[in-house]
Amino acid sequence: MKRKLALLLAVLLIAATAPVSVLAQPDAAPPAVMTGDAGVKTAQEGDYTYTVDNGKATITEYGGSAQELTLPSSLGGYPVTAVGEGAFIQCQSLTSVVIPEGMESIGAGAFAECTSLQCVTIPASLTFMGDGAFYLCDAMEQVHIADIASWCAIEFVSIGSNPLSAGTNFDNIYVNGELVHELVIPEGVTEIGKLAFENCRGLTSVTFPETLTVIGPTSFSLCSGLTELTIPDSVTSIGNSAFLNCSSLTEVTLGSSMKTVGDFAFGFCSALESITIPGSLES
Repeated sequence: MKRKLALLLAVLLIAATAPVSVLAQPDAAPPAVMTGDAGVKTAQEGDYTYTVDNGKATITEYGGSAQELTLPSSLGGYPVTAVGEGAFIQCQSLTSVVIPEGMESIGAGAFAECTSLQCVTIPASLTFMGDGAFYLCDAMEQVHIADIASWCAIEFVSIGSNPLSAGTNFDNIYVNGELVHELVIPEGVTEIGKLAFENCRGLTSVTFPETLTVIGPTSFSLCSGLTELTIPDSVTSIGNSAFLNCSSLTEVTLGSSMKTVGDFAFGFCSALESITIPGSLES
């Protein structure tokens, strides 16, 4: 009797917790099943596995085989704001990925070892790229960005985080569909983040705005196409290795407000002939 009662209770419990749409329409495809604790839920929709936390979705795994892929801006009715760690790792079929507006974060190793990936589009909303996010994406040829200002503000954890440093073609930065050689940092930008333009060997010139105060570490290292630099008076700090190995750089003028130039900021710039140093420099 007790055993039958237990079975009955189990059946009733399953029925009570089943989605109404499934019970009313037994032939319809069931919706994504959410599992997990009270804070974070896990679900699947199409080729995507994702989690939901505080009303925002993170893609945690991709099970498809698409070549050209635009990531979804929403899953299960939740806005997608992040690609989780290793979500697309070793997706060998991928040749092109469009990351939609609204995405804020790309986790460590998210696209690592996607060896066929040639083109990636980054939205203005993105603020973080984790360690090795594009590590060993050796076929990378084009990186399309929404605007220079937003790109300067992205936090890149490591060299492998930045798709501009992936592959072997380092003439690969596109803005509004146009390949950029003469880079103009727009007015309003106050800081150029770490690793922002590292390895952009196709750049031949950089124009800095009068609003700029900080040039971050390794932000232009290995930009071997640069020949001259004029740093505006507004800039007070240049980070470590900021222009390391800019092998064609011949002339640098530092602005009158410069206080700090980091270690190896102009290290191994073998062609450097002239650098103007202001009296304001402290270290």
